[in-house]
Amino acid sequence: QAEELVVVPKVFRNLSTELVRLLEVEGHSSSLIDMEDIFDVFAGGRFSAHALRNFLTWVAKTWPEPQPASVLVVGDSSWDFWGRYPDHEHVPNWTPSYHTHKEPDFPTDLWFVEGEPLDRVGDWFFGRIPCQTVTHLEGYLAKRRAYDRNSDEGWTDRLLWISDDNDPVERDTQDILGRTLPLAYQIEPIFIHNYPYIDNYYYGENLARIQEMARTESQPLDFGKISPAANQAILDELTQGAALAVYYGHSGLNVLAHERILFGGGSKHSDIPKINNEGRTPLLFLMTCDVGRFDFTDDRLWKWSYGLAEELLMHPFGGSLALVTSTGRGVPSDH
Repeated sequence: QAEELVVVPKVFRNLSTELVRLLEVEGHSSSLIDMEDIFDVFAGGRFSAHALRNFLTWVAKTWPEPQPASVLVVGDSSWDFWGRYPDHEHVPNWTPSYHTHKEPDFPTDLWFVEGEPLDRVGDWFFGRIPCQTVTHLEGYLAKRRAYDRNSDEGWTDRLLWISDDNDPVERDTQDILGRTLPLAYQIEPIFIHNYPYIDNYYYGENLARIQEMARTESQPLDFGKISPAANQAILDELTQGAALAVYYGHSGLNVLAHERILFGGGSKHSDIPKINNEGRTPLLFLMTCDVGRFDFTDDRLWKWSYGLAEELLMHPFGGSLALVTSTGRGVPSDH
């Protein structure tokens, strides 16, 4: 019996015992499960997403109460587990992901834990630590320990809320800030539209064409503009530390908003190494699209294929302690 199942490939097993110990110190009973054992029993030794799903179904049907409420999978994933593309070994494929017919372009962890087909809410909580190497996992565990040592400091009552500059995002944000957040928090709202914009110099010779396209849209946005001032304000607030940080708005795989907020993707221009908040890392809600995708097969085939959420989580000296976000498309009503 355990509250949480921690499913790990054997390469991470020794370090994962430290993760289980940290969870138990926090009051959560955990059981460590070898991924290879799941493949052996439920897939005849084959690497299989269905094996993990069938294992969780078996647990739900046969384990006595109280049953586990969550599963944590340790290890990165690649959708190309067949090895069909060149250099597929560039991203170690330690754990399975799954793409449904409804959303073939995005991994869907809900599929592993949905009680009924097309269930919008799973029967379990499902999380991942998408580490590629033992060194990555060591960095994450060090970040967890630093958080535990500093969790009684003054930053733990701070809540950072970042809002994109278009409706219904701003309208919803005003409603949430005014009615539903606990009064005990020191709320630090950042509205991107309150900061100056400049031309997006990264577009180079394409800037004029993109700005002209924006002017002809039926609902034009400030395409071709970025806000380094807003980005710096957000970096400064994150560095101070917060218990919870929320972003609500548009995004791409490796960046928030078209104003280029928290640019990541493992690029040499990434903002994430600038977040020096070790020991003060927030739980980060990114109510947006795509940033949680974790199973690209090779960043030499797809530019910026390292997701923003991955980089924030695996940054060893800061970033975020954990994230709740989308691996694919999202709409405001779902967020």
